[in-house]
Amino acid sequence: MTYARMDGFLKLYGFCRNIAFVGIVAAVAIIAAMVWGARAGEALADARSHLLWASVSLLAGVAMFYRYLKFHRLYAVEVFLGYINSNLLVRGK
Repeated sequence: MTYARMDGFLKLYGFCRNIAFVGIVAAVAIIAAMVWGARAGEALADARSHLLWASVSLLAGVAMFYRYLKFHRLYAVEVFLGYINSNLLVRGK
């Protein structure tokens, strides 16, 4: 049972870590595209659209980063509890 819970937390925190990374990198890429477009004389409306999408991407990335930290903590707790329980079973208590 402990292994199944650990495996679930491992998958969840891996997913959240990957989505957080993609969200933050996408926000940086969108802002870089906005700056590149502004240097090329792009319209202000396009810059506002870029800022909107960059902020949405950054918000999603930061939210998923906090979810990653949550699931990582739960995974660590499950590992420690599984270790404690396995020692108790070996000793016969």
